[in-house]
Amino acid sequence: MAVLGEYPGVSADEVSVKTQIEKSLISRAVSKLLQRQLICRTLSKEDKRRSELHLSNTGTEVYNEIVPLSLEYERKLLSCLNSEQEQQLSQIIDQLYQRANEMKL
Repeated sequence: MAVLGEYPGVSADEVSVKTQIEKSLISRAVSKLLQRQLICRTLSKEDKRRSELHLSNTGTEVYNEIVPLSLEYERKLLSCLNSEQEQQLSQIIDQLYQRANEMKL
């Protein structure tokens, strides 16, 4: 849901790439979110083989409630680090994502 809130209209494959989560897990999550009517799926106008995912009205409400809470949690969690440490952590996470992508090859 977080990815759809930031990138409306992405496909399940794109969600998988952005989150580094296996496609099968994304597929199951999409099915559950569709059943709960938190997201909706439409066919792309440009490519009828491509499904686009969007937050539903209810999904948008949930997203708008959760995002501020998660940002506040992140702020509190990172408050024990100084700005240099936060920057180092961000660089380390970027390196780990890059390595994970390399390992998929």
